[in-house]
Amino acid sequence: MLNTLLSVFKNLDPMNWNTIKHALTFLWQGLLAIFVTIALIIIVVKLTALCIDKAQKFSKERQERIDAAKAEAIAKAEQENTQAE
Repeated sequence: MLNTLLSVFKNLDPMNWNTIKHALTFLWQGLLAIFVTIALIIIVVKLTALCIDKAQKFSKERQERIDAAKAEAIAKAEQENTQAE
């Protein structure tokens, strides 16, 4: 089994320039893929955080409008009660 694995790598000589070029090509492509993946994850996280912040802001504004409408209705009802008396 070990001989079979070693026979696959017969042409891999660490001093061979072509081997080094291939290794460096794989290295920079792999690193680029890692950095692109990390960048995409960061972008998705930032966009998600932005959407959550906007949703919370709109929810807060909506709740404030509802509370203001309730307070206005209560004030109007109290005013009508005081006028009726």
